Amino acid sequence: MPDKLFSPDQILRQLKHFYHEGVIRALDYQFACFLAEQLPDQSDYDDDRAGTVILLGALVSHQLGAGHSCVNLSSLPENLFGVVSSVHGQGLIALPTSETLIEYLKTSPLVC
Repeated sequence: MPDKLFSPDQILRQLKHFYHEGVIRALDYQFACFLAEQLPDQSDYDDDRAGTVILLGALVSHQLGAGHSCVNLSSLPENLFGVVSSVHGQGLIALPTSETLIEYLKTSPLVC
């Protein structure tokens, strides 16, 4: 497991920072906000998992904007949003293994 996990609100704050830094587009950030709004109020799905799935949603949007239809989970987080994560300071986003990410996606109420 990663050292730092984040709630949806914490992920959205970090994504907003990435938007203001020009790392992601407004559309990527707004898609993440939309996903956060879709979370059930009383979900059994924990905040850390939900925040991670919201982050992955923003990443998928970002990748589509760059002309890519896939996300290479094995290259995360070293290559988050197409830049080396250390550029954005302190490794603020720590992700689980690709196997765990797949499990989060399979069990997410945000993924059909």
